[in-house]
Amino acid sequence: MALNAKTRAFTRLLNTVKDKSVSQIAYEVFGLKALQTVTGKKMDDHLPQCEKHYSATEVGEMFGITANKIGKIANANDLKTEEYGIYVLDKSPYSAKEVSAFRYNEKAIEKFRGLLC
Repeated sequence: MALNAKTRAFTRLLNTVKDKSVSQIAYEVFGLKALQTVTGKKMDDHLPQCEKHYSATEVGEMFGITANKIGKIANANDLKTEEYGIYVLDKSPYSAKEVSAFRYNEKAIEKFRGLLC
């Protein structure tokens, strides 16, 4: 019965991100963290390695503009693609909800630099 309960808990945890738009890496990390929660075993050695990604706020600070302006520029220039970053689950600053947020990679930073400078 205990194993069955853990299996149901793990399945519920994975289903929480199934319908959300997140990257494959975010999905893998969530799955490993869910498995860690259910089994109690550390899974840190199995986490995927990935490049550094920046929030719109961090990118805006680099160029002295707002995160809102970064989002507008990204939408106007189709920068929210796998080529320029990943979607992650992030906590909304205004509520307890988790929301899908885009994180920009170094290639996107260079593209912003070309568009803004």
